[in-house]
Amino acid sequence: MADRIGRWLSDGKSLSDFPDPEIRFLKQELDHTIVSETSEAAPGKDRVWQQISRQTSPGATVTPLFSTPVKRALAIAASILLATLLSLFVYTQMGQPRLLAESGDSLREVTLDDGSNVTLRPNSSLYQVSVDDNEHLYRMDGEIFFEVTANPERTFSVEAGDGVVHVLGTSFNIRSWSGQTELFLESGSVRFELSDGSDFVTLSPGESSTITGSVISEPEDVNADLITSWKRNELVFRDRPAGSIFNELEHHFGIEINAPDAITREQLGGTISLDDRNESLRDLGLVLGGEFVEQDAGTYRFVASN
Repeated sequence: MADRIGRWLSDGKSLSDFPDPEIRFLKQELDHTIVSETSEAAPGKDRVWQQISRQTSPGATVTPLFSTPVKRALAIAASILLATLLSLFVYTQMGQPRLLAESGDSLREVTLDDGSNVTLRPNSSLYQVSVDDNEHLYRMDGEIFFEVTANPERTFSVEAGDGVVHVLGTSFNIRSWSGQTELFLESGSVRFELSDGSDFVTLSPGESSTITGSVISEPEDVNADLITSWKRNELVFRDRPAGSIFNELEHHFGIEINAPDAITREQLGGTISLDDRNESLRDLGLVLGGEFVEQDAGTYRFVASN
């Protein structure tokens, strides 16, 4: 409700026209309270009104609007509630990360305010947590390639899954899904640490490290093409379990793949185009000796050829 009220007011609209009747009623009560307080501030105004009333309706007594304890209490409650809702809106807007970009079903490139470039893999999101002179802090979901503009005056940090990356100026690829966060460093130097700061590793160009739960692996050399080929809309793999490839395709295309355990353990090598989902699944199915049949929207099952 606080969010709705905040958006409504930011569009220049009045709470008197708010769609929720209860909020309109509370606004009415608040306005009447202000009118009542103003009336009480004018000496003799009520006495004048009483005289007019007696002249027009002999024997009748008019009670000034909202002068009764119940009405006054209701109006005060209304003002408190509205103030609370608006305060809550401001607090949540200031405390929540701001969505900078999301990629949908295609690659998306974005330039940040400091000149850093980021490429989002499909079905990925980038959030800005905080930005000041000393640190730029972001949060991400999915997989993103960062090219960070060097600036020794500030630290560039990215939260992903159970890990945090701290850099000054470098290019790296980070992915976070299925309970794992994997970092690959293309150039420069980065510190890759657990979210609670209890352990960390420092990577050199060409190295990769993975966080699984509360365990961070030692850096190891990796062929860059096996990590960043998605930027060319390709998936390159060498001696990789089919189940791991399924997992990557699931996140890239936003689908679900089901296959027997024997198939998921198959070791594969090759290249698959990621331009078209059906084409990718058809090519992978041929390699595995079968096909992927769509059962429901976005759900596929591997069926071996007879």
